[in-house]
Amino acid sequence: MTTREPVGTLHPVHLVKVGKDEAMTKPDKATRRATVAQMKMVDAAMDLISEGGLALATLARVGERAGYSRGLADYHFGSKSELVEQVVHVIAETWTGSLVERGLPAMRGIEALAALVDTYLERLSEDPRYNQVLYILAGESVTVTPEIRAKVARHDESFRRLIRRWVIEAQVDGALRPDVDPVKASVLIEGLLRGVCMQWLLAPTAFAPTDMTSYILDAIVGGLGSPSGVVQALRRRPAPVQDPEDSARDDSAIRSDGTKALAKAAPRPKTARTNGQPPPRPPDKHQP
Repeated sequence: MTTREPVGTLHPVHLVKVGKDEAMTKPDKATRRATVAQMKMVDAAMDLISEGGLALATLARVGERAGYSRGLADYHFGSKSELVEQVVHVIAETWTGSLVERGLPAMRGIEALAALVDTYLERLSEDPRYNQVLYILAGESVTVTPEIRAKVARHDESFRRLIRRWVIEAQVDGALRPDVDPVKASVLIEGLLRGVCMQWLLAPTAFAPTDMTSYILDAIVGGLGSPSGVVQALRRRPAPVQDPEDSARDDSAIRSDGTKALAKAAPRPKTARTNGQPPPRPPDKHQP
C-alpha cells in the first residue's frame, strides 16, 4: 500500500477530544499527535470509500487502514456520520486551496468563471479521488445512507454560491446577459462540470477532462452571454417561405406533431372529348 501524506485539515470542532479543564488555545504535543492521527484516518476513509463505497469504510477498517487500532476512529469521531462530515470538509478545503493557488480570489466575473472551469478539470485529471469520493457519497446519500444527505448538500450549495457571485459580477461587467438568473446559472455550470466528471470517471480513456475546458466555456458564454437563448430564437422562428412553383402541391406541409404530411398528387388535367372521340388536332401553325 502506498503511503501518502494526509491532506487538508480538520474542522476545528472535531480536532481532538479534551478534558473539561484542558485549555484549547495552544495545542500541546498530545493534541498535535491526535490531530495528525485524525487526518490520517480521514485520508484512509477516502481511500476505502473510493474502493468500495461507504459500507466498506467502517470505523474499525478506517483505524486499521490508517495504521492504528480498530477502536481509535470510534474514539475520535464517534460515528460514521461524523467521519463523513470530516471527509466532506477536507474535500471542500482542498478545493478552496486549489482556487487560492490559481489566484481566483483576485479575479472576478467571467475571468473567475473561466479559471474555475480550468482548475476543476485540471484537478480532476491530477487526482480524481476527491471527486470520486464526493460522487459516491452523493449517490449513497440519496439511497443507502440518507442521513449524510444534508452534509453533501451543504457542500454543493457552497460551490454554487461561489459560482453565483461570479455570475453576478459578469452581469455587472456586461459579459453575461442581465436577464440570466444567477441561481439557475450556477446550477447549470455545476451540472456541466459534474456531468463531464462523471463521464470521465466511468470511462477514463474516452477523453481527457482538460480537453473539455473550451467546450464548457463556449457553452457558458454562448448560452448565457448571447443576446437571446436558443429556445427563444426557435420560438420566434418564422414559418418557412414556400416556393410559388410548389404552391399547387402539399408535399412540404408539416403537421403540428412534427411529422411530414403525405404528398398529395396534383390531379391530372382532364382531356376534353367529343362523343367519346379525342378533340380534333389543332391546325399546324405553318399550314396556310
